[in-house]
Amino acid sequence: MICVRHCLREVEEALVFATQEFKKISERGRVSYDSGLILVHKYEVLTDQIYRTMENIAAINSYLYPTRDAPPWSFRKQMEKVREGEFSFSDSYDSIIKGDMKWYEEVLRIRRNSAHFIIGIGVCLDDAEGELIMGYHNYEVSEREGKHSSTGEILNRIQESAGELFSGFETCVEAIGNAWLEEVDPTSKSLIPYDLPDRTEFRELSLKEYRVGKKGRLVATNYL
Repeated sequence: MICVRHCLREVEEALVFATQEFKKISERGRVSYDSGLILVHKYEVLTDQIYRTMENIAAINSYLYPTRDAPPWSFRKQMEKVREGEFSFSDSYDSIIKGDMKWYEEVLRIRRNSAHFIIGIGVCLDDAEGELIMGYHNYEVSEREGKHSSTGEILNRIQESAGELFSGFETCVEAIGNAWLEEVDPTSKSLIPYDLPDRTEFRELSLKEYRVGKKGRLVATNYL
């Protein structure tokens, strides 16, 4: 969660510079494209980090829900098995996966091409008021996992898309975390990260202590 939030901040920062640079086109007739390339890179890094976090969740599932018939360590494959009724982790977890996962499907669509075929490009879009909007353009042509599509165009407004992907990711991960807690011994202590504005604190405490407001013992601090 912390890494993904950091990636989102980098997209927002890159968006400011890219927008300013592209506005100079009408003033000078030419402009460097460096900030546009950086913006596209940051956007694709965001989708990749979300993807990797969900893969880690798939791996953790195998430890929390040990069973001989568990699907492989792939969040996408686990999701498909649960949705098709071929496998169940728990009622709480399954209900999350059977809910709205369009944000994750969009992450896969973007990452499948940028990671395995070709990166996208930054484009300028105009809204109804004529304001410049930075967009992300690519074509869905990767053939990995049998998902080939030579005509699937990807055209997203970066600011809007990045916010929606992060929002869907954050909501899903928090819900999965609550489902996991149902499987945990409430008296067992572990390291819990506290994401603060300027730092992340790692504190040792049990779920029982956490629920009554205790902060536990400070073990480490990571400053941003």
